[in-house]
Amino acid sequence: MDKTLRLGVMVVLGILQMHGQVMEGGDNFTFQYTTAPSIGKHQLDTYQYAGHVHSNVLSLKSRFTIDYSNNRFQFFDLGQNFDYKTIDDLHRIQLSWAGTKPIFGSWSLFFQSTPQLASNFNEPLSNDDLVFEYAFGLKKEWKTSSLIAGIMRSTVFGEPTIVPLFSYRKQLGNRTTFQIGFPKTFLKTEISDRHGLCMGIAADGYYYNISGDIGLLHTEATKMEFSRLDYFLKHTYSIQPGISTIVQLGFYGENDLQITNENSETLYNFQTNESVYFSMGLEINLNRNK
Repeated sequence: MDKTLRLGVMVVLGILQMHGQVMEGGDNFTFQYTTAPSIGKHQLDTYQYAGHVHSNVLSLKSRFTIDYSNNRFQFFDLGQNFDYKTIDDLHRIQLSWAGTKPIFGSWSLFFQSTPQLASNFNEPLSNDDLVFEYAFGLKKEWKTSSLIAGIMRSTVFGEPTIVPLFSYRKQLGNRTTFQIGFPKTFLKTEISDRHGLCMGIAADGYYYNISGDIGLLHTEATKMEFSRLDYFLKHTYSIQPGISTIVQLGFYGENDLQITNENSETLYNFQTNESVYFSMGLEINLNRNK
């Protein structure tokens, strides 16, 4: 794939990962770098860029998100005779539209439509690189709390599958919010006008198409599946109005990294371990004056 075209696709496409309540937050752009030094016999570095914009479309309260993530693996002493260069630099790029529609009283319908390209991009794009995620359900709102219940098709466990979506969110005073649910549970508080803390646990996963022959069992139709539980503590600091730094410490547990064939049969399991990780980034508020 031509590098210029590849860059253009990465810029144009993105994703909304709906971990919790639809439509929360303002318009912003974020960048984060994360490193996990030892998930078994490999290291994982992740670069993520995301933008979120809210608008009204077709009388629907809508949120558009563009997101690009680059996972870079370094493999050590695996002792397997296949080409690691086909799986050490993986990309996920998506575009999403999420919306809510009031139906009666404090009840709303919500939906999320999320096409996704996830691949090593070693060959021209094909249908094998495309994954379609979606979510829909009901949302109930009270004065200081809200409840969501629905289903979603997601890569949260690696291979795309349909899983339940549930979350209850409660505002405690002016500075603290907690959410209990799946795939994300957290407690967030503003310590001061500049400092914020968030701690929680989230299920997360990736599903990549591996184009080209990796030399493993003489098969070309391969996928890489990666799933994990993310235990995190995040600190945000407003360095000036509209711009905040992000520092996050965490722990990846229940890691599962494997290569599968077109029938979802495991060809190779990387025997991953738990790992601490460190993340830092920047958030720019795009509508700070509203």
